[in-house]
Amino acid sequence: MEKRDQVLVNPPDDEWEAGETYYLFITEDVRSVIGSILTQGVRMPFTIEAPPEPYEILSIFNELLSFPAADGPPEPSIFTLDVSHIITRMETFHFPPPPEVGSIGLRAEDGSEFGPWEATGKAGPGDMPDVFWEVTPELLLPPGTYQVIVSHPHTWSFNEESGNRGFVTVEGFERAQ
Repeated sequence: MEKRDQVLVNPPDDEWEAGETYYLFITEDVRSVIGSILTQGVRMPFTIEAPPEPYEILSIFNELLSFPAADGPPEPSIFTLDVSHIITRMETFHFPPPPEVGSIGLRAEDGSEFGPWEATGKAGPGDMPDVFWEVTPELLLPPGTYQVIVSHPHTWSFNEESGNRGFVTVEGFERAQ
């Protein structure tokens, strides 16, 4: 779908410079989508923002994979964020894997849900296919407590060492809202 409220401006040959101000000139002969002619030219300044500082991906929550393991964790996999984070990756472990890879989502304390996102299966121990499920949501979460939800909880592996919670890794970085 075409966006009618945006203009694409290509950079000059020497690229944009962060912190510099440039100008977009729109002349009188420009027509709107309904055919109206612009009666007066427009000069619009814009400034190129500096790229964001590099960030470090943090392991926000990690219930370690270890054996022996069972399936269908009796305890919820819950983590708490004290500040906002961008969630970049979540991975769960399912053994034996179900016939098809499922999805991973999150549920907040207030019941609101994020996702689910269809996971990509990855091979695990002994090259068993699809035992790791991975999603990369790039999701901004405000401070709060969240439960990891999977589409096939009966195949989600856990053990005593994980606190009877499903094996899961949640990664991301702190982000000001």
